[in-house]
Amino acid sequence: MKTAKDIAEWILNESGEDVFYNVKLINYLQIVKRERVLNIEEQNQLLDITDSSEADAISKVAAYLLLDNQLSAERHFEKLEEVWQDAFNLYPIYKFWRESPT
Repeated sequence: MKTAKDIAEWILNESGEDVFYNVKLINYLQIVKRERVLNIEEQNQLLDITDSSEADAISKVAAYLLLDNQLSAERHFEKLEEVWQDAFNLYPIYKFWRESPT
């Protein structure tokens, strides 16, 4: 896990504009969340993504999952085209998806 975190942190800080900042941040924070509870600053960074009109829908779904807001994640997930829903289900962040009780 340390190697993955080190790589994600390097990408976050050093990769320039090749990768969107939101993607880099989410990748890093999902590793952090596997190790510990996110702190207030990290949660606020995710809230900035959810509040942004410029953030893409996949980033919003991921941010809501990391914030443990399943309902909002599901609402934004439903807005995705089916091809993006299928892709999202394969991303490592999908580990944080909780099935709704029936």
